Amino acid sequence: MTKQPFKRSIRQIKASAEAVKAVGKAMCWLAAGVVAIIEALQIIIQRCLS
Repeated sequence: MTKQPFKRSIRQIKASAEAVKAVGKAMCWLAAGVVAIIEALQIIIQRCLS
């Protein structure tokens, strides 16, 4: 049993962890954007109604 495959699998795990982090960040930004849009729409609607 050589250490080469083990190193490769560690590298793959690190790469997938980075990918998960990137996706998580993107989801957070997306959620923040959606919230901001909803808040802006609420303000616009309130101004139209008042």
